[in-house]
Amino acid sequence: MISTSSVALDNLLGGGVRVGMLTDVFGASGTGKTQLCFQLCVNCAKPKNKNGLDGNVLFIDATNIFRPERIAQIAKQAGLDDKILDKIYVAKIYSSADQSAAIKRIPQMQNLKLVVIDSVADLYSFEYKQSMGAEKHLKLMRFMHELALYAINCNVAIIVTNSVRFTGTEQVQYLDRSISTFTHFKISLSKHNDVFKAQLLQPSLEHKEAFFRVSDKGIMDA
Repeated sequence: MISTSSVALDNLLGGGVRVGMLTDVFGASGTGKTQLCFQLCVNCAKPKNKNGLDGNVLFIDATNIFRPERIAQIAKQAGLDDKILDKIYVAKIYSSADQSAAIKRIPQMQNLKLVVIDSVADLYSFEYKQSMGAEKHLKLMRFMHELALYAINCNVAIIVTNSVRFTGTEQVQYLDRSISTFTHFKISLSKHNDVFKAQLLQPSLEHKEAFFRVSDKGIMDA
């Protein structure tokens, strides 16, 4: 398990983000998706005597959102120095082909424990017009299938983030059907004032949720 640094959120996930499984986190802009990923990067890379995995991280950045200074800030608050960044490998990608190529590094990396893709569907949305919807779904499904196999066969935790769209008044995950088929855990994030809510949608059929905050220290209980 990789802890989220929130007891409530860890309990929602059955102990944390699981190695060997694919976790999907989606929500509107500003709901804490990337901040959660940064916290997981720190908690994966930090030493075992500080409740980390002492593992390497591959951060696949599709939206130019990776911020090493934020990682360093979270690490410093946890009593670590910025050398933790040496364990986090960042792949800047600019096309869906780049994204597919980036995950092929997973079996080759030593002591890899966490892979983050932020944001998994954005490039597909940009590249494929509405008239090419079937091809877009098919290619994303192939990518997600390959990603799920890497999680299982390479024994790494993989977390993908995704945005939402609105159908009338209802908010749904973008390209949900192409993604949900292959994910083991699915979390919906929302924000109410300064409190963030995580709702577990998969695998549980029950209504389960947890609340947390984001501070200079990173993720913490509300």
